[in-house]
Amino acid sequence: MRDEIFISSLRLDVRIGVPEAERATPQQLEVDIIMEPLVWFTAMNDQIERTVDYQAVADRVHAWVANREFRLLETLGEAIAELVLREFEVLRVRLEIRKFILPRTQSVGVRLERSR
Repeated sequence: MRDEIFISSLRLDVRIGVPEAERATPQQLEVDIIMEPLVWFTAMNDQIERTVDYQAVADRVHAWVANREFRLLETLGEAIAELVLREFEVLRVRLEIRKFILPRTQSVGVRLERSR
């Protein structure tokens, strides 16, 4: 197993849902983002430039979803994974996205893993 950097339960306000009425108002989703950096932790030498800045990842994902609309969690997950792989120094990204909409459940969601 490689070293990992993660963001747990990142809250995003997203216009998402199949019916247009559901997309009318942003819903709060939670996203876990687990990233495998290009460089092992031992090679980072305590230098932030050599790691993945989780604040930068969180800020970028927030900004990116802010003015977009999605029908499916699956589409949103693919888009976030692509964004992280394209803009940050990671070999692999795993995501779990949770939506709080289905009665009698804590959440529903999707999981995916993508790599370079």
